[in-house]
Order: sequence, then structure tokens, then C-alpha cells
Amino acid sequence: MDKRIPGYNYDMAERVSYEVDLTRPYGQHIRNLRYRDRPLEMNEKLKLATNNYRVNGGGGYNMYNGAPVVYRSSEEIREMIIDWVEEHKQIPVRPTNNWKLIGTGNN
Repeated sequence: MDKRIPGYNYDMAERVSYEVDLTRPYGQHIRNLRYRDRPLEMNEKLKLATNNYRVNGGGGYNMYNGAPVVYRSSEEIREMIIDWVEEHKQIPVRPTNNWKLIGTGNN
């Protein structure tokens, strides 16, 4: 990983599984992307929840430019997380292990 890139500019996704292969060229790190235990097709579309920083190109994520907005809220994601924890009275602590980092020399 490039130490010049702040940690908040590395995203992770849930409800899909994938490998991050650091031996592949920049922009091609994701391999074996799966949704509901099957490969995600190239033309298949999923809904994504993100914040305005990311959707407006923050961190170099300009691939969202022109993407349709399904739902927009003024509520911040961190507030939604706080509300969820307050409602459920727990914080999930068991990792889902839905992604794997490969090509680090430690595999």
C-alpha cells in the first residue's frame, strides 16, 4: 500500500466478498468479486451507500461521477451508525472476513 495515501481513502465493502491483490496494477487490485456466493457479472449493478466526500470524487474516487442517486439524506453515516448501536444495544465485534489481502508477501 502507498503510505502517502491516508487510511480513510481505503474503502472496504460489505455484503460482497473479494480479494485485494497488491501485485496487480493500480486500479486492478480487486479480484474474485462475488455477491451472494456467485461471481459478480461485469454489467451487474449494486446499490452503494457512501458519503458526499467519496461520491464527489474525494480520495480520487471519481468513478461515481454521473452515477444515479437512489436516495439522498442529510444525515451523516456516523450518526446512522450511532443510532443503530443505540437501538440494538450492541456493536458487532465478529469480523465477516469477506475480503482478503493478497500479494503482501505474508500469504
